[in-house]
Amino acid sequence: MLDSFLHRFKGDRYLWLFTTVLTLFSLMVVYSSTESLAFREKASLEYYLIKHAAFAAMGISIMFLFHFLNYRVYRKVATLVFFLAIPLLIYTLVAGTSINDANRWITIPGIGLSFQSSDLAKIALILFLARLLSDKTVDFSSWSLFRKCMVPISVIFILIVPTNLSTAAMLFGTGMVIMFMGRFSTSKLILAGMIMVALIGLTISTGLLGRADTWKARLERFTSDDHEGGEENIQTKHSKIAVASGGFFGEGPGNGKQKNYLPHAYSDFVYAIIIEEYGLIGGAVVFLLYLLIFQRGLAIARKAQSPFGALIAVGITFQFLLQAIINMAVSLDLFPVTGQTLPLLSLGGSSQIITFSALGIVQSVARDSEEAEAMKQPENVVLT
Repeated sequence: MLDSFLHRFKGDRYLWLFTTVLTLFSLMVVYSSTESLAFREKASLEYYLIKHAAFAAMGISIMFLFHFLNYRVYRKVATLVFFLAIPLLIYTLVAGTSINDANRWITIPGIGLSFQSSDLAKIALILFLARLLSDKTVDFSSWSLFRKCMVPISVIFILIVPTNLSTAAMLFGTGMVIMFMGRFSTSKLILAGMIMVALIGLTISTGLLGRADTWKARLERFTSDDHEGGEENIQTKHSKIAVASGGFFGEGPGNGKQKNYLPHAYSDFVYAIIIEEYGLIGGAVVFLLYLLIFQRGLAIARKAQSPFGALIAVGITFQFLLQAIINMAVSLDLFPVTGQTLPLLSLGGSSQIITFSALGIVQSVARDSEEAEAMKQPENVVLT
């Protein structure tokens, strides 16, 4: 019976394994790191554990469903998804729900569930660029194609950057990686990167956008020797204490103390809690799992039956790894404080669903390649 059940899971077996390990580990992490949240909200730890587990189960189910769909379906809906994401980003910017002084969420009326429109934009941009660059008639040396790629990247960037600089920059970087995989010249990519850096610098220095002062203050605190004032510095201080306390083997599951002082121990600084409770060994294993997921994305891309499949496999897993690295770097005080969660491990709801959906798309590429290889086997070839 078990073999029959496992046989239903097609695609890359290692990607299934690494995703499952992170998901199961997240149950332990969330149960421990939500202690202060449960106290503030007068709720139980079990409430957040069950909520997280429910979204994880829903996400895995969606991943399973998506991996059964032919990934070429996503090529057909790529443009539709992209142009659905644009008005949602505009609505979020103008009338979105404000949490922590940032309009990043849309609240669904009636059920009270909130989601970040930028999460949908992550998949939308990757699918749109992959579709554009996988056209057989494209000329990668032309400036016309370069502009066609830069327009959607810039639109997404401009709509997200007022409230979420790190996500905007992350998506811009993912777009550059997809263009690099699409064989654009390095000079064009360097030019695009310089434009992005110049725009970010201009925005922060002039305060043209709402949260520019916040970004500027965070950069100043990050580069300053004074780490006493400001909420970000307090969070960073306790994060470093958590990392230092963890040592090599950690304090043990549930025994961390800094989760009671970090206001976002279950999301932005969850990696610090992981190191405090599971040590440098636990932190290294988690980092290795993210690297392995990206490695599987590269392996799936090499076997993909079309350029579209290869580009979405690399784009999705790279974005997944980049978000994880940013979250880890913040916990280790190697990067200014941002609002990036740790994929699959942070307490989440809609973000989990989007992440599992994206991984399901990658698995659909792997499944297609697996079936194509199977058809090449002598016993599966029909003699005529």
